[in-house]
Amino acid sequence: MAVSSNENDFDGLPQDTQLALLVITMFDGRPFMGTHYAVYMGTPSVIVIDDYGEEIGDWMDHSVRILGNHNGTFNFYQPVSSTDNADANASNTQWKYYKTVNAQDLVSSYD
Repeated sequence: MAVSSNENDFDGLPQDTQLALLVITMFDGRPFMGTHYAVYMGTPSVIVIDDYGEEIGDWMDHSVRILGNHNGTFNFYQPVSSTDNADANASNTQWKYYKTVNAQDLVSSYD
């Protein structure tokens, strides 16, 4: 299904398709298969997506925080911690910016 690449087209996509495009972007076009993702949307304009393991089950392998900027762009952040995953928490972990993606590029990748 071809979709025109207008920024507003992203907002017109179903929410599950929007999330799928964000997951694909989270992994630079190569998302992990055979895994499951947890999506948290408790704060306005913020989405946190966790990838819970392809092999180890229920152990979080990857986490990304996505901030919607309300201008057709999304900022992506990864957690940076001074400890291993088992001991990571809000007091010893920070979100570090790593890229911005625009909605037009997300829609363009949806073919």
